[in-house]
Amino acid sequence: MLISDKIFENRDFSANVPEKGEYEGCTFDRCNFSRVSLTGIDFSESRFSHCDLSMVQPSRTAFRDVLFEHCKLLGVSFDRCNDILLDFRFEHCVLDFSSFQQLKLSGCVFTACKLEGVDFRACDLRDAVFDRCDLTGAVFEQTHLEGSDFRTSQRFAIDPETNYLKKARFSLEGASGLLGKYGVILE
Repeated sequence: MLISDKIFENRDFSANVPEKGEYEGCTFDRCNFSRVSLTGIDFSESRFSHCDLSMVQPSRTAFRDVLFEHCKLLGVSFDRCNDILLDFRFEHCVLDFSSFQQLKLSGCVFTACKLEGVDFRACDLRDAVFDRCDLTGAVFEQTHLEGSDFRTSQRFAIDPETNYLKKARFSLEGASGLLGKYGVILE
């Protein structure tokens, strides 16, 4: 079933799960998806604003050209999504303890997001932008970060020996996030 260009406002989908199908060009404003199974649902060219998607179950869920803004996405296993044409952006979101492990997210943009404890292991984040993000405890291991931009982000720890960093961009203040394991003190 195709649901196109529809606006969903103030809906509690935790009580009434959204219908399976494809949501194209839809807007979800101030909706609660907390702990909802989104299995087999496709979202394309859609927007989630001020929604709670904490612990949502995105097994085989497709996100194609989707914007999340001012959303809470705690503990979401994005690595279970349908990864074909996966494309999303996050603005002013809290994504603590979510997982993007092994996903191809080239060019993904995170703007003013809180990403505490997020798992980016073996993720392809070429040319990704982390603009004004808090990456406290985020895990980068065997992560492809070529050309990624971390210049305005903080509290990250990225080991240059276990990640691919060619042409990745960091500010001088952020250099401590690359040298932390060496016990180097930058003043």
